[in-house]
Amino acid sequence: MAINSFTFAVLLLLISSLTFLLSNDDKYALLAIKTNIIDRSGILSNNWSTTSNSSICSWIGVSCDLNNKRVTALNLSNMDLARAIAPVIENHSFLTSLDISYNNLSASLSNITKLETLNLRFNLLTGYVPDEIFNISSLRVIDLAANDFYGSLPLDICSSYVHKLEGIYLFLNRFEREIPSSRLDAKLRANSPSDRIGNLIGLASLVLDSNELLGYIPSTLKRFKNLEGLYLELNELEGSIPNDLC
Repeated sequence: MAINSFTFAVLLLLISSLTFLLSNDDKYALLAIKTNIIDRSGILSNNWSTTSNSSICSWIGVSCDLNNKRVTALNLSNMDLARAIAPVIENHSFLTSLDISYNNLSASLSNITKLETLNLRFNLLTGYVPDEIFNISSLRVIDLAANDFYGSLPLDICSSYVHKLEGIYLFLNRFEREIPSSRLDAKLRANSPSDRIGNLIGLASLVLDSNELLGYIPSTLKRFKNLEGLYLELNELEGSIPNDLC
């Protein structure tokens, strides 16, 4: 059974749990996460332990900054984990990469200033994707593929907040309606040179296949000169890819 919603409050608290002022607080936050999820393979149960004197930076799936020993990346991919990730309070984050792909987890995200890579691929997440996720200005890669998200693509997918985006992976969901080109067109008609070329100038991969998208393929795609991968098949889109797309 699919998890009922993509609750962004939970992931906020997850990431906040890794942002206390001391690395020791990072340890307690990780232990709280371990306690509150179902670890069916025992990977975290056997590795994230206080019985040894090992640093949390040596724990499986955990990467730290070499200077201040703060957790900067969390990779729990393909560990047979289930349940919502536990809330642990705090507001600031050193986390730049979060990968919980290929599990049965739910999580939530908002107001994180340093996150660059978010990978939630192949979970059982369902519901609408809130626009707030695209307010994280540091994001470079967002991967929500192979879940059960539905509704329109967020309008803020092309906003100035996410001008650093290099990869968007949303395939194998149930997104519908049109690709939000109107926001793109507005940006491209703006007065300043930087706005005229669009805020997603660094985009290299746009993967939207196997959804329920309809309407016309936006002509503004031809403005993205760094685009190397474009996947739109298995939708209800009309028109053709611009001939001069690079």
